[in-house]
Amino acid sequence: MLVLIDGIPMKDPASEYSGSLGGFTSDIPEYGIQEMEVSLGGFSAEYGNVQSGILNLALKEGAAKYSGKIRATSTDFGSLNVNNYVSTTSQQFLGQTVGSTSSWQNESRLRRKIYEFNLNGPEPITTFGLTALGLKIPGDLLMSLSAEITDKDQGFYLNETSFDQAYQGKLTYRISPNYKLTFVESPA
Repeated sequence: MLVLIDGIPMKDPASEYSGSLGGFTSDIPEYGIQEMEVSLGGFSAEYGNVQSGILNLALKEGAAKYSGKIRATSTDFGSLNVNNYVSTTSQQFLGQTVGSTSSWQNESRLRRKIYEFNLNGPEPITTFGLTALGLKIPGDLLMSLSAEITDKDQGFYLNETSFDQAYQGKLTYRISPNYKLTFVESPA
């Protein structure tokens, strides 16, 4: 599988070209993706030795006006006691009560919190800071910032806690309507 970000092939140089994503190990926040195209089979020579598929991600660019999204989701409902699974039946099996809850079952439910955001718009330093000083850069400098933070508190087994973060930024300098220069940063 070949992964392209804004038309540029992405591969982690520290990994081998193997696995389902061909060595692509970076995380891209969902809110940072403008468009996704999946191609399967019948590839031209433009893509080289691709045999299984192509995933082409177009990242969001900034706009003339500020816009954004924010979302928080959770499977931990706290004081509602929804996390405590209680079975209405219990049976004896090999001397053990099956179907009733224990403290391990109550504490072992997956609790995941996901925080996501995206901010698009003109880059503020050149838009407001330089303008206040009387300086004007020709063209437009636009930005897009995205993040996805996942906090998995607990799973069904020991040591299943994790705190994953994915950030993505894109800075686009539109020199004229026909020319643009783009910088993308997506730390792994």
